[in-house]
Amino acid sequence: MRFSAGDIILIYSIIGGWLAGLSLAFVNPFMICFMDTNGRAKAAHLMVWAAYFGSGLTVWLRGLNGMQSEMWLVPIFGTPIGAAAHFIVLLWIRRQIRLRKQAV
Repeated sequence: MRFSAGDIILIYSIIGGWLAGLSLAFVNPFMICFMDTNGRAKAAHLMVWAAYFGSGLTVWLRGLNGMQSEMWLVPIFGTPIGAAAHFIVLLWIRRQIRLRKQAV
């Protein structure tokens, strides 16, 4: 079986996205725990983290067995995108907190 150039690019981009998501899945909890916010905000962010970490862990341990039609697209693409989006939100919150402290 031969892959075309487009297939190889797609495969490498999915692998790269999962590697980036995996690294952010370990960085994000530390950012959450060291954020200077109240406990409710930290708990909410940890629940968001648990959602995409659990999704990735489920895909890694169980695979995509039993998923129907295009439902497999959600964990394959959604998990790394969710980790990256959450990282961006955490950076934005960190910046807002730092700007507030400088203003005082």
